[in-house]
Parts: sequence; structure tokens; C-alpha cells
Amino acid sequence: MGCIPESGGCERHKTDPFVNYYNQLFNTNFEHDSCLDVFIKDRPQPEVLCIDSKTFDRIVIERKTFVWPLDYAKQHKADHYLGDILLDRLKNITQNKPYALSLGRLSPINRHKLENFAQEIVETIKLKINDVDSGIYIGSNEHGRQWRFYLENDFDRDEDMPSKGLIIYWNTIYHTELLIPENIPVKLKNKINKTFNSCEKKFSEYMNDRRILLIDQYGDLRYKNRDWWIRVFRIIEPPEQISEIWLAIFDWITDREEGWIFEKLYPDF
Repeated sequence: MGCIPESGGCERHKTDPFVNYYNQLFNTNFEHDSCLDVFIKDRPQPEVLCIDSKTFDRIVIERKTFVWPLDYAKQHKADHYLGDILLDRLKNITQNKPYALSLGRLSPINRHKLENFAQEIVETIKLKINDVDSGIYIGSNEHGRQWRFYLENDFDRDEDMPSKGLIIYWNTIYHTELLIPENIPVKLKNKINKTFNSCEKKFSEYMNDRRILLIDQYGDLRYKNRDWWIRVFRIIEPPEQISEIWLAIFDWITDREEGWIFEKLYPDF
């Protein structure tokens, strides 16, 4: 599951990799000039201005994070918080064998309830650890509090995983709302329209420059590709203030290496 990065301040560290890629792709020489929304406060501004060192052409860039479901970030933080508690409280009894803990989608997502839930799991595991060592699975099927603890076989783990110790797995829930791009949920449509309206204002004084929107996507949107977005943009047309829209995410490139992935989404040519 992808972790949503913190936003705010100058976004140069997230836009520079795209600018480098853009230069290589189109044989341009754009370089970062300024973080516009940091230094200009009296009117809406895109995040970054870049200038070509040879032609003096300019690019302005706005970067947006799209998430679905809307509570994904909150749920994701709850997953991390619960996982950190469990790893800490169980480390002394799980370090010598390949234990696994599978967690379902959580209902209690405030910290007090998560801490209580974690302690219930820890106490049950400590009480029944000998049963688990003999091959028995323990856990709960209570809605919003599902979990299962068991002993893995060595060959169940990938070679890049530790051979001993506790690994936590989250059961992924797949939603169907995004299967047909033309019928995406109203709340997601509103989010896209809100982004476009924001870009209209932020790009309005840069109509003689290239105006680029970068999309970073999470949750069920994480792996929606160009074809999916092209269909979306046919029903939610980007305004003229946006010259180009690109997918720009930091993700696994191979099984062992992370890096930036860029893909042009708009225009469709």
C-alpha cells in the first residue's frame, strides 16, 4: 500500500525528477527557477516555475494527489499506527520463528480504540503462542476487527523477507466503483472538477507558458493507467488553462528498486 507523502512548502523535490525526465524526452533544458506559491501569496499560484536555459521558454507545474476511497489516508494511517504497536509489543516472543499476522479493514480508527484493539491481540497471542507453534491458527472474525495469527513455513516468504520474526499482512479490499471510468463516483468527479477549477485560477496568468498538472494517485487509483484516465477526461474535460496532464508517482520499478514513473495522460496524442 502506498504511503501518502506529506505536502506543503516548496514541492521542488517532487517536481525536479519530472523536469529531468521531460528534458530527456523532448531535448529541452528546463531548470527550476522558483516555488511560486511559496513566494507569491496575494493570488493563486502553481507550485513551480521552470525556465529553459537556452530558449528561455517557461513551464509552470501544479502537483495534486488523488485518493480513492476518500478515507484511504485516514485508514492507511490507522493501519500503520496499529502495525507499529503490534510489532513493538510482540517483538520479544516472535523474533525466533516466522510468524505472520493478517489484519482486515479496521472499524475503530481513533488511537484509543486502536491501542485497546492492539492490546487484545497481544494478550491473546501471548496466551496461545504454544498453540500457534503447534500449527493452530488463532484470531477473530468480528467485523472491523478481523485478524489471524499463525506460523509460516520458511518457503512462504520471499527471498528478500527476513527468515524469522513477525510480518504483518493487510488484506486488500478491492472496490468496484472505478471499473468503468465513465461511471466514477460523484465525489471523485467533484474532486477532479475542483482540481481543474483550481488550475484555471493558478494558470490564468501563465497562458503563454506550458502549464502542466502532475497527478500522484493512491488507494484504488494507484495503478489506474493512461487508458483509464483518457476515458475519464472524455467526460470531465480539462480546461484550456491546462496544457498537459501527467501521471507522476514514486513506486516500485522492479522487485528490488523504487523510482519515478511518468506517463502522459492528456492530450490524447
